[in-house]
Amino acid sequence: MNGTKSTVIALLTFLGLAGLPSLAQTAGQPPVTAQTPAVTDTQTSSNPEMNQALDMLRQARANMAKASDEFGGHKAKAAALTDEAIRELEVALQPVGR
Repeated sequence: MNGTKSTVIALLTFLGLAGLPSLAQTAGQPPVTAQTPAVTDTQTSSNPEMNQALDMLRQARANMAKASDEFGGHKAKAAALTDEAIRELEVALQPVGR
């Protein structure tokens, strides 16, 4: 779990510093389109930062999909890491025991 937190933090830092609209979609891989899992009111209200991070990652992934393919494989790696971060946050926001 600690590695996942580090990956998410590093990715969010990178996305904030890199000007995300310049990234592009991974060739041959569709963007993550999963809906936000159902969360309880308690989870939503007590975890606004996690929900905001999930929203930001989804927006970042959509921006990547719109960008050109000229980054020497780096955009593909960024897209894959973003997809992984989205999945991890979705799992993290699931009610315990689901």
